[in-house]
Amino acid sequence: MPIKPIYNRAVQPLVSLSYEELSDGTGFIVFYAMAGTSEDMLRTSAIASNAVTKFATTAATSFTKVLDVDYDSEFNIPRTLKGKAIVSISHGIADCTTSQTYESYIIAILKHFDGTTETQIGTVTSDTITYTGAGLNEGESKTRALEMEVPTGVHFAQGETLRLTIEIWTKTSGGGDSWSGFGNDPLARADPVTVGARHKVIQTTETTKLELHAPFEIE
Repeated sequence: MPIKPIYNRAVQPLVSLSYEELSDGTGFIVFYAMAGTSEDMLRTSAIASNAVTKFATTAATSFTKVLDVDYDSEFNIPRTLKGKAIVSISHGIADCTTSQTYESYIIAILKHFDGTTETQIGTVTSDTITYTGAGLNEGESKTRALEMEVPTGVHFAQGETLRLTIEIWTKTSGGGDSWSGFGNDPLARADPVTVGARHKVIQTTETTKLELHAPFEIE
């Protein structure tokens, strides 16, 4: 009787590239930032976040860091960074009951974490949102694509972590409370806070999705 042929199944990569830039031989992995019940994460699949936005309040009259959030992804195969990362993020500010000017900006930081030591890879600062409120619990938000230069050759061994840190810096002109924050929902659900409420930081015209497009060597 004839012998049945044996077919070898190809080994599937544990982390696949989302897309490639053919001009420079760079492959990108798109990570979605999300809030879990116990930690904030970077994942390659779009899953509903435990919270659609992150927000905080301040009455400071000089720029003050009101949010500092780490999103982590642990690598299960080695990868090496190469090129320019992109952070796509929506960020906003809302007034409370005082008519004054509110200002806020983002700092996005990419880090390598080996389980003990955290090393900064790159950073980028956004432009500043300026909103003059009338004490009506209204606000303004903006979606940006922030480009971040990262040094070529930053290696992530198995078990090491890629970390995206998002900082929000905010101030007010007269000391009245303001709310500022950003979206972190991979499904881009609308900010659930009712229009006119104090902490609706992402307006309906903007997405709540937060993405990191991380560049890696094609291996």
